[in-house]
Amino acid sequence: DGTGRSAHQCAYHISEIEKDKLQIDYDYYLSSELFKIIERMCEVVDEIDNEMIAASLGLDIIKHRKLIKKRQTAQFVASFENKWKNVDSLVLSCEDCFEDAEITFIFVVDKNSKIQQLNCNLICPCKKNLMEDEDYFVNSVTKIVEKLITKNEEKWWKCDGLACQYKVKEIDLSKNIEKTCPSCCDNILKISYSDSQFYSQLTFFRNLFDVDKQVKYISSKYRKEAITMVEKYLATFNKVKVLVNDFIQKCDYHWVDLAKIFVDKIERIV
Repeated sequence: DGTGRSAHQCAYHISEIEKDKLQIDYDYYLSSELFKIIERMCEVVDEIDNEMIAASLGLDIIKHRKLIKKRQTAQFVASFENKWKNVDSLVLSCEDCFEDAEITFIFVVDKNSKIQQLNCNLICPCKKNLMEDEDYFVNSVTKIVEKLITKNEEKWWKCDGLACQYKVKEIDLSKNIEKTCPSCCDNILKISYSDSQFYSQLTFFRNLFDVDKQVKYISSKYRKEAITMVEKYLATFNKVKVLVNDFIQKCDYHWVDLAKIFVDKIERIV
């Protein structure tokens, strides 16, 4: 209504709008109501970010960018553990000392030092840079992904009882997805490595080498330094990201067949 009052004070009945010829504040509804709903719906889709949603709704990107980035940073940090709680870190073996380097983030801020320092996490404890040999690095990631594929294809089913170690490769799922363990008869057989776990693991690896996403996990004051730190390895990062993404594209879990989801409704309509 042009008064500058709060949103709940500017709410009117439809008859009042028609009588006084008031204008609906579409920007308010798009940014405060629809945006939040669509944001939550698209949260699980890694390819969609909040700026893309805002642009699709016709919102002023410049106006909303600061708020979006502030909220995204908090969400990235807060939701990381929850989103990737069931995935394993990337473990690479050093060629020099043969020790394993466990990688969850590319960048780590050392808060134990007097001056907080940004470190690249792709450094072995023996101080060797794991990115020096590009071929070795790419091949190591490839072998890890291939092992995951084999693990996923084996489809082992295990008893979920802690005391029972029974496992079997094939079970009859024609009647009930939850099958009683034939060994202990008290617990349920569950798949040891599901398609969902496999897909989440691959997605984690892809995000790990997406520098644009990795810098969102650290404070904004370190971001320029972080990008400079790995600038000469960006081509290698992109190579690994594309490699993993190719595997993801071949994963059935990545695709949704709407015909199968709505087949019952379509049949009823017909």
